[in-house]
Amino acid sequence: MSLIKDKKNTIVSFASIVISTISITTVQAQLPEPYKQVCASLGNNNSPTHEQQNFQNICNDVIAKEDGADNEAIAALRHEELSVQGNASLDSSRKHTNQITTRINGLRQSIKGGASGDNNGLLESSRWGFFANVGYNKGDRKQTIGIDGTGALGDASQAIVQGERAADFDGDALSIGLDYRFPGEKIIVGTAFGYSKLNSHFTDQNQSGGNTKLKGQYLSVYSSYLPSDKIYMDGIVSIGNNSINGSRPVPVYDNRTATVLASDGKAFSETDSQQLSASIGMGYEFNRNALNITPYTRLDYTNTDIDAYTETVLDNDPSARNSSGMALAVEKQSVDSLIGVLGIRTSYPISSSGGVFVPQASLELNRQFRQDARLIDASLPVAIGLNTPKPSTKTSQLDRTYLKLGLGVSALFPNGHSGFIQIESLQANNDLSDTAIKAGYKLEF
Repeated sequence: MSLIKDKKNTIVSFASIVISTISITTVQAQLPEPYKQVCASLGNNNSPTHEQQNFQNICNDVIAKEDGADNEAIAALRHEELSVQGNASLDSSRKHTNQITTRINGLRQSIKGGASGDNNGLLESSRWGFFANVGYNKGDRKQTIGIDGTGALGDASQAIVQGERAADFDGDALSIGLDYRFPGEKIIVGTAFGYSKLNSHFTDQNQSGGNTKLKGQYLSVYSSYLPSDKIYMDGIVSIGNNSINGSRPVPVYDNRTATVLASDGKAFSETDSQQLSASIGMGYEFNRNALNITPYTRLDYTNTDIDAYTETVLDNDPSARNSSGMALAVEKQSVDSLIGVLGIRTSYPISSSGGVFVPQASLELNRQFRQDARLIDASLPVAIGLNTPKPSTKTSQLDRTYLKLGLGVSALFPNGHSGFIQIESLQANNDLSDTAIKAGYKLEF
């Protein structure tokens, strides 16, 4: 009997722990405080607008269920999706800069081939160069927690929403350019145009997801200076513009059944961003017979400004499905990134009757110095005139230190033709995975 009693006590204790854990989880899913205060203020309004009445209908229903019965609707009101716009703008700009860096490295490689007397290298009279590089990348961003430890379904006492939603993303990039080698083989200058697309799809909730789509155009000037056969210094300056379209799930109030459909609605956004970026780098080439080993360092700076915008909603029928009042007005954003790079690159040329093939590998240590957690200011147009806090969003601090591994092969052919294919992958990054494949064609004339 005593043994049975002990077992029953153990089961009861275990059940209590489970219930306590569930209670903690449901508390974390409470509605952000700004929405509660707007809802309370609208309750004192005797003549609400159509949008205000619908907002109150949704808010009251969600508050009644915030014991965990409808976490999906609460999650849809937390708008962590806003941070992706800045991240995507920075990533797109950095990938364009990376395409130009690849071009400069390949051009130096071709110069070395010509300088060594190899007919597959640059022709002495071929001072101009044209290149076209393409790239495709795919990865995912993990769901992250806020700066003070609250998660994507954070503490309801916070007026500021914390954290970022998980997302899968993929993108395409194209860069074309023209450059000139000055006599003496010490100075190269060039200009390039870039186009990129990046699509992000949110994946961490059981709902229609939402997405962010970016299209960008970039114009760059670049130069490389070779003071000796072993030392080089590179510089790249770029400007760009992105168009950004996005959607995020929002609750819908069904007036026919007087119920909230958790995340069946969509809020849409359209905005633009402007970029300014600069990159400086230098390296030293060691040669042991045909093997080339190049340690290098680089500093990449990017600034992006995202224009203010106001969302629109799709469902706006007072007699049926209605998401009016759920839209946000997002203020102008400014995002900075400063990445320091320490890397090593190695290559080994292999001559053949058809050309010179150069297998190569690189490993970089990247350190982010500037992209801190930032505040994205937003407001509810439905709450204009009400003395309530803004439902702003604070992004997470992403992993600052990570590695980038690159493997590839380039080929130098007669008469100034060359090309390459390369794969790059992020390593040791706790928040982000990203793998890219790049290919390019070059012609010296």
